[in-house]
Amino acid sequence: MKADSSAFLKSLSTGVLPPGIERAPSTPPETGGIDFASLLSKAQSGEIGSGLPIRIGADANVKLSEEQLGRIARAVDLAESSGANTAVVLLDNKAFKVDVHTRTVLGEVNIDGRVETGIDAVVRAPGNAKEKASVVTLPPPGGASENPTLLKVLGERGQNAA
Repeated sequence: MKADSSAFLKSLSTGVLPPGIERAPSTPPETGGIDFASLLSKAQSGEIGSGLPIRIGADANVKLSEEQLGRIARAVDLAESSGANTAVVLLDNKAFKVDVHTRTVLGEVNIDGRVETGIDAVVRAPGNAKEKASVVTLPPPGGASENPTLLKVLGERGQNAA
């Protein structure tokens, strides 16, 4: 019983040790000698992927093969490493809107004559296992004209110059 209560109290610990007691040195987990910057660079170039699956949203009304879902997964990995939230993935002459964080296909996008909003990246899915996906990230809508702080600074600067 004492061991269980000790383990419980240890789990509630703040990490502050009494005077005279020193913490045992800990070693960071082994990453195989690869640092974060190298891993990020490899992810952004499409050399490594997450291996996480893609799912199709309930209202997406889309049918995709396992091979197509795998290609979309590689494209979404690239979009995620580029910082995208919502992407349009171009696959087999079709365009699909994908929530990057939940890895969910939201539906097919018909881009003929319409504007699709809420997209911050466009990714071309690879055609086969040897090809790499390519991504174009988009700036936020409105750019500088919708940044109130920037507009205020520029406005003050213009008044001071006059």
